[in-house]
Amino acid sequence: MTKLARRFNFLENYKDEALLFARLGLCFMFVVVHGGPKLFGGPAKWLEVGSLLKVLGITAMPVLLGFIAAASEFFGGILIGLGLFTRLGAFLIFATLVFGAAFMLVTKGLFAAAPATEDALFMIVLMAVGAGKYSLDRKWFGPN
Repeated sequence: MTKLARRFNFLENYKDEALLFARLGLCFMFVVVHGGPKLFGGPAKWLEVGSLLKVLGITAMPVLLGFIAAASEFFGGILIGLGLFTRLGAFLIFATLVFGAAFMLVTKGLFAAAPATEDALFMIVLMAVGAGKYSLDRKWFGPN
């Protein structure tokens, strides 16, 4: 191990705090910035969001699909923030982000798809490691 790597070993003691901080930030972003405006935008917004899937060849039920995307982001964000059924919340958001990243990749290219892709990658981490020590999952269901 290099000298530089050893200097960062102390961070191992703070992985649960880091997970909490990341979860709360993601909760805010998906509830307030992404899911909330879509969900509370009503059927007109759901139609707008669902219609974007035409680019990927998905044309059926755009209002329903837009609603599902909005609800997944909003409620997935709440679950992640609370650390309650965190893996389910992360999966709901991950599934939505896969379509969002694909849409951006097809319409605007790799650099435009990067934010959705990066968020999706972090959802994979949350699905794998869970919420950590500071979560309702841990309080109610015990360690993973």
